[in-house]
Amino acid sequence: MVATCKLCKKDKELLKSHIIPNSFFKKIKKNGESGKAYLIKVKDNAENFVLTQDSGAERMLCQDCEQLLSSNYEKYAIEVMKEMHGKISHEKLGIKFSNVDVSKICLFFGSIIWRGFHSNHKYYSELVLPQKYKHSDFEGRLRKSLLYGFGFPAIDLSTRVLKIMDYEFGYTKDAINDFITFPQATDLQNKKVFDFVLHGYWVQCFLPGFSIKQRRIQNILAKKESSFFSPYIEIKNDYRLARACGVKC
Repeated sequence: MVATCKLCKKDKELLKSHIIPNSFFKKIKKNGESGKAYLIKVKDNAENFVLTQDSGAERMLCQDCEQLLSSNYEKYAIEVMKEMHGKISHEKLGIKFSNVDVSKICLFFGSIIWRGFHSNHKYYSELVLPQKYKHSDFEGRLRKSLLYGFGFPAIDLSTRVLKIMDYEFGYTKDAINDFITFPQATDLQNKKVFDFVLHGYWVQCFLPGFSIKQRRIQNILAKKESSFFSPYIEIKNDYRLARACGVKC
């Protein structure tokens, strides 16, 4: 299928690819008892979640751009989440990641949000750019950040990564690592929050972002830093996370 690539804006053959990395889906499919069902929780209304085999693939990017996002951001960020890079310190209140490229991690999570904005798949229906941004250059600047590899300003889009813990519902560490949710949208004060669960982490992207002072308080990823802190959060302590994990508090 030849069409305009959403990233480079060139007319090319488009690949059928995943917004959430396919490597996670493959792992979950392998771990499934039937070998068929993905352990993916997808919202079908305000309260309930269902399991699905559909991993949400669609044609959006050309091969060059798909490879760019995969090799430059996705592979590295996934390996950091799996504690394969840098220095990892498991502390009382969370996990400290040091000697890592935070900019690449921010761009990886930003790429999921950006691709979701362009998706026509029902699982990404909540990833809608707020009306007040549709006539600005927000999407274009985020696209260029991904294309050319320079960090997107945290004042525009701030990202926080929380490590999921459970001492209430009996989930094992492996089970938590197998959770995947497609992004949900929540209005929080004057911000739109897009959040999703991936490999045992609850990723939250805030639009607009936080001020410099607030970023430190909120443990927002800083693109120019070589370290970040991922606070622990128990499933039972946040109704949005509990909902994403399929339980009620």
